Amino acid sequence: MTTATRIYIARLAGLMVFDPNGDQVGRVRDAVARARADGSAPRVIGLIAEMPARKRIFLPIGRIISMETDAVVLGTGTLNLRRFEKRPGELLVIEELLDRRVTIVESGQMATVVD
Repeated sequence: MTTATRIYIARLAGLMVFDPNGDQVGRVRDAVARARADGSAPRVIGLIAEMPARKRIFLPIGRIISMETDAVVLGTGTLNLRRFEKRPGELLVIEELLDRRVTIVESGQMATVVD
Protein backbone atom coordinates (compact mmCIF):
# COMPACT_ATOMS: atom_id res chain seq x y z
CA MET A 1 0.00 0.00 0.00
CA THR A 2 1.39 3.40 -0.96
CA THR A 3 0.99 6.47 1.16
CA ALA A 4 -0.17 9.75 -0.31
CA THR A 5 2.26 12.63 -0.49
CA ARG A 6 0.96 16.09 0.28
CA ILE A 7 1.38 18.50 -2.63
CA TYR A 8 0.96 22.25 -2.24
CA ILE A 9 -0.57 23.70 -5.40
CA ALA A 10 0.95 27.15 -4.89
CA ARG A 11 4.43 25.58 -4.98
CA LEU A 12 3.68 23.99 -8.36
CA ALA A 13 2.87 27.34 -9.95
CA GLY A 14 5.60 28.38 -12.36
CA LEU A 15 7.31 24.97 -12.45
CA MET A 16 8.41 23.71 -15.83
CA VAL A 17 6.45 20.83 -17.40
CA PHE A 18 8.44 18.24 -19.35
CA ASP A 19 7.39 15.43 -21.69
CA PRO A 20 8.91 11.93 -21.26
CA ASN A 21 11.83 12.86 -23.55
CA GLY A 22 12.82 15.80 -21.34
CA ASP A 23 11.53 18.47 -23.73
CA GLN A 24 9.83 21.43 -22.07
CA VAL A 25 6.10 21.64 -22.75
CA GLY A 26 5.34 24.77 -20.74
CA ARG A 27 4.93 26.00 -17.15
CA VAL A 28 2.30 25.20 -14.54
CA ARG A 29 -0.14 28.08 -14.07
CA ASP A 30 -2.99 26.54 -12.06
CA ALA A 31 -4.72 23.34 -10.98
CA VAL A 32 -8.26 22.34 -11.92
CA ALA A 33 -10.46 20.81 -9.21
CA ARG A 34 -13.96 19.43 -9.48
CA ALA A 35 -16.48 19.88 -6.68
CA ARG A 36 -17.98 16.64 -5.33
CA ALA A 37 -21.69 16.02 -4.99
CA ASP A 38 -21.33 14.50 -1.50
CA GLY A 39 -19.85 17.72 -0.08
CA SER A 40 -16.35 16.32 0.51
CA ALA A 41 -13.26 18.25 -0.51
CA PRO A 42 -12.86 18.99 -4.23
CA ARG A 43 -10.57 16.63 -6.18
CA VAL A 44 -7.78 17.93 -8.44
CA ILE A 45 -8.37 16.53 -11.92
CA GLY A 46 -5.49 18.20 -13.75
CA LEU A 47 -3.10 21.09 -14.18
CA ILE A 48 -3.13 24.04 -16.53
CA ALA A 49 0.13 24.57 -18.36
CA GLU A 50 1.02 27.76 -20.18
CA MET A 51 2.85 27.10 -23.42
CA PRO A 52 4.87 29.54 -25.48
CA ALA A 53 2.68 32.32 -26.92
CA ARG A 54 0.72 32.29 -23.62
CA LYS A 55 -1.63 29.49 -24.73
CA ARG A 56 -2.99 27.53 -21.76
CA ILE A 57 -3.77 23.81 -22.07
CA PHE A 58 -5.20 21.17 -19.74
CA LEU A 59 -2.99 18.33 -18.48
CA PRO A 60 -5.07 15.47 -16.99
CA ILE A 61 -3.75 14.33 -13.61
CA GLY A 62 -3.55 10.75 -14.89
CA ARG A 63 -0.91 11.75 -17.45
CA ILE A 64 1.42 13.22 -14.83
CA ILE A 65 3.99 10.73 -13.53
CA SER A 66 6.07 13.01 -11.35
CA MET A 67 5.70 16.26 -9.40
CA GLU A 68 9.05 17.34 -8.02
CA THR A 69 10.28 20.54 -6.36
CA ASP A 70 11.64 21.81 -9.69
CA ALA A 71 9.50 20.20 -12.42
CA VAL A 72 6.38 18.28 -13.44
CA VAL A 73 6.92 15.32 -15.77
CA LEU A 74 4.32 13.83 -18.10
CA GLY A 75 4.11 10.12 -18.87
CA THR A 76 3.17 10.67 -22.50
CA GLY A 77 4.24 13.01 -25.24
CA THR A 78 0.72 13.14 -26.69
CA LEU A 79 -1.10 16.29 -25.60
CA ASN A 80 -4.40 17.88 -26.46
CA LEU A 81 -3.34 21.37 -27.59
CA ARG A 82 -6.82 22.89 -27.49
CA ARG A 83 -6.96 26.05 -25.42
CA PHE A 84 -8.19 25.33 -21.89
CA GLU A 85 -11.79 26.28 -21.14
CA LYS A 86 -13.23 25.81 -17.68
CA ARG A 87 -16.31 23.58 -17.52
CA PRO A 88 -19.27 23.81 -15.12
CA GLY A 89 -18.39 22.46 -11.67
CA GLU A 90 -14.66 23.04 -12.10
CA LEU A 91 -12.61 25.36 -9.89
CA LEU A 92 -9.27 26.98 -10.62
CA VAL A 93 -7.41 26.46 -7.37
CA ILE A 94 -4.93 29.35 -7.52
CA GLU A 95 -7.11 31.84 -9.38
CA GLU A 96 -10.39 31.22 -7.56
CA LEU A 97 -9.62 29.69 -4.16
CA LEU A 98 -6.29 30.73 -2.66
CA ASP A 99 -6.43 33.75 -0.34
CA ARG A 100 -10.21 33.78 -0.55
CA ARG A 101 -12.31 34.54 2.56
CA VAL A 102 -14.78 31.74 3.31
CA THR A 103 -17.22 30.71 6.02
CA ILE A 104 -16.61 27.37 7.72
CA VAL A 105 -19.95 25.55 7.60
CA GLU A 106 -19.66 23.68 10.90
CA SER A 107 -18.74 26.71 13.02
CA GLY A 108 -19.87 29.71 10.99
CA GLN A 109 -16.43 31.29 11.48
CA MET A 110 -14.65 33.20 8.75
CA ALA A 111 -11.33 31.89 7.47
CA THR A 112 -8.87 32.43 4.62
CA VAL A 113 -8.08 29.59 2.21
CA VAL A 114 -4.38 28.77 2.26
CA ASP A 115 -2.50 26.10 0.37
